Amino acid sequence: MSQTNQHYVPQFHFRNFSKDGKQICALLRENGKIIPSAPFRHQCARKNFYGSQELETAFSGLEGQHATAIRAALKFASDGGSAPINVENLFRLFQAIMFQRGRTALEIQKSTDAKCKMQLAAFRHFIAHGEHENQDKILQAIDEGNVVVSENPQANVVESIGIFLPMTLGITGLHLCFLRNETEYPYLFSDAPVVFYNTWAWDVCNRGVLGVQCPKLRIFYPLSPTVTAMLIDADRYDGPWSENVVLDVHHRADVSQLNALQIHHAMSTIYFADSADASYVHDLWSAHRFRLAKLQSIYTDKSEYWIDGKPPEGDLMHMFEPQVNHPLSLSFVNC
Repeated sequence: MSQTNQHYVPQFHFRNFSKDGKQICALLRENGKIIPSAPFRHQCARKNFYGSQELETAFSGLEGQHATAIRAALKFASDGGSAPINVENLFRLFQAIMFQRGRTALEIQKSTDAKCKMQLAAFRHFIAHGEHENQDKILQAIDEGNVVVSENPQANVVESIGIFLPMTLGITGLHLCFLRNETEYPYLFSDAPVVFYNTWAWDVCNRGVLGVQCPKLRIFYPLSPTVTAMLIDADRYDGPWSENVVLDVHHRADVSQLNALQIHHAMSTIYFADSADASYVHDLWSAHRFRLAKLQSIYTDKSEYWIDGKPPEGDLMHMFEPQVNHPLSLSFVNC
């Protein structure tokens, strides 16, 4: 556990990518600067991120369980799937994926602005359709941009975790495959390492396609420089992964494609194990730097969707997360 007012840093995951168990190499997404020796304790740390020492303790205990599951997964992948992962560790691995998705500063950044816009729109609707003192003045103030809605950051991250953790069961129906890296390029991970992706719905830009029940969802979570966990809709894609729980990846292009996802989904930092790979990591960042975009959920009340076959009465408020700006292409997945 870190010092008071500094949130718990999941050092176990950093150790999986570290040569000495204390430091890691980092690339800053904004400018491509390489930091060859970044101490674990300074990574992902934000004062009062969760809001209370009790939550810090609870989450660090939960991540301890997840660390056990990830160790079992790494052993399973290194052994080529010869000894199965027990049911408890398998569930904890799925849970770790959803917890890691919900707990990051990026997840909070992505959703906060859209959520506040939706809440303000709902408040305006409440004022407009009720009998309130100074109703016209309140509506005018809202329309002129003089009223804003804001959320407590600590409440926001706890809410995010509370949304994602119960969805763990929703991803257990996806096929789990460990992508074992057999190239000289390492897997990277970012400060938001769990990436949701949907190739099938790549062209859909006016609604969300990354929900856990959405057809053709894929989830990627790097566990070490040599192993990435992939969850994939087995009914919608095919390829050599479909007959394997551990798939050897021999093409450097596939590794770079997966690493590009990490760069595009990062908030500020991409991590890697060995400073000898700094040139590769920087070159990959350079190749994608002009396509990098701020990840931001979208709110709209202009949706033309119907509900139960009928147009809605009034505005239909809709908030969704767009996909990362990277057209993923992997040699072992057919879409």
